Amino acid sequence: MPAIVRISIAIVLLASSLQSRIIAADAASLDDAINLQRDTLQRSAQSQQAINRLDDDTRRMLSEYQSLQESIETLREENRHLEHQRRKIAQKHAELEADIQKTTQLLATLPSLNQQIHETYGHFIALDLPFQGNRREQEHRFLGELLNDVDQTPVENHLALVRQLRETAEQGLHIQHWTGKLSDDRQVTFLRLGHIALYYLTPDGEEGGIWDRTTETWSTLPMEDRHKLSRAIRVAAKQEPEGWLVLPLPTHRSQPEGDV
Repeated sequence: MPAIVRISIAIVLLASSLQSRIIAADAASLDDAINLQRDTLQRSAQSQQAINRLDDDTRRMLSEYQSLQESIETLREENRHLEHQRRKIAQKHAELEADIQKTTQLLATLPSLNQQIHETYGHFIALDLPFQGNRREQEHRFLGELLNDVDQTPVENHLALVRQLRETAEQGLHIQHWTGKLSDDRQVTFLRLGHIALYYLTPDGEEGGIWDRTTETWSTLPMEDRHKLSRAIRVAAKQEPEGWLVLPLPTHRSQPEGDV
């Protein structure tokens, strides 16, 4: 075979080999490019997922932060309310302490105060209209015995005195009638006009009197006043409707004869 032919064949074979290698190299480069692109896309997707997760975490954290802020404001409001309540309770406590101190001081002085009230009540009975003297003296004596009773507390004694004083005060707001006897043992009807005047009238209406504080005796009433007194007794007994009463009035205080 001529040399030129062998050279040509060698060149063809070398070119074919080089082309095969170039084709193989291009195929490998393409695969690498594809793999690189795929890896890039995967990393990009992973990065996007990370970004998305970060966005989700950020939104969640923001939501939690806002919720936490609302909770903090709610707690602050509750704290302000509790502080207001605490101040009110502290003020009430201080007032209660002051009341307890005043009560303690009052309780310490209550026995002597009760004694003063009892003595004053006795003076009042002596200066008041002389009606139902025996009963009122017994009540005054009974109150004095209570003050000396070791089983009675000062508060109980004070309440008993207050009840008696209230009853005495109410007596001055009403008219009262009852049956009793004069010093000569005659049966008569008495009429008390508050703490102002004291009268008597016999059953037949023929004799009546008003206690004269100056002479310390009964002053006889004329017929006209006896008629007025009779009507006043019927009003007190609720035998007639209430209305204006015109009666003579005394001027001074004294003690009557007999047990009125």
